[in-house]
Amino acid sequence: MRISFKEKSEWFVLVSLVLVYGNYFAKVLPTRGPEVGATDMARFVGAIVTLVILQIVGQALLATANQREIARGVQHDERDTMIDLRASRVGSYALATGVLLALLTALQVPGNFAFVHVLFGSWVVSQALEIATRLLLYRRGV
Repeated sequence: MRISFKEKSEWFVLVSLVLVYGNYFAKVLPTRGPEVGATDMARFVGAIVTLVILQIVGQALLATANQREIARGVQHDERDTMIDLRASRVGSYALATGVLLALLTALQVPGNFAFVHVLFGSWVVSQALEIATRLLLYRRGV
């Protein structure tokens, strides 16, 4: 089965998001203290810069490899809009749940480390779920 440029792009975003932020959490969580420290901030900024560079290079390579498909100019139709809305809904529910968990964490755990990372983790999970939902719905042909 042939994979479209849009689907390749979505897969690249999902994999890079999981790898970069998975690596970030793997390095930061074992060193946790009650407060976010300078090292944590440096790792956070490093993860963002890494993700941005990875996305720019990866998307440019994907676009170069798929020039014919891009030149055809595939139009965004009602099905695409419906899939985007459903995926956004899943991501929004996940983010809202994560924000609630972060607020409860802030009330129960001293310091800001746990709050910040539950909040940030919920954003990462919500983005990953939104992209995964979009990929699943396209595969199902919804």
